[in-house]
Amino acid sequence: MSWKELVGALIGKPALFVIVLGVACIALGAAGGIVYNNWFPVPSTIGRFFLEFSGAVLILFALYLLSRKT
Repeated sequence: MSWKELVGALIGKPALFVIVLGVACIALGAAGGIVYNNWFPVPSTIGRFFLEFSGAVLILFALYLLSRKT
């Protein structure tokens, strides 16, 4: 599967796109951001917690969207 097909599949299904965003937020918070070349460092504990919390909220929202469709 190419990147175009993957992006098209995610855009075509908003709930899956929101889940991917939520997982990305949780991963960024757990890792402390992207510290390579100081692209997006998140050194503070509050910032990391906010990223993880917002990721969890996004995933819960996506699950709600998925449950509404069925």
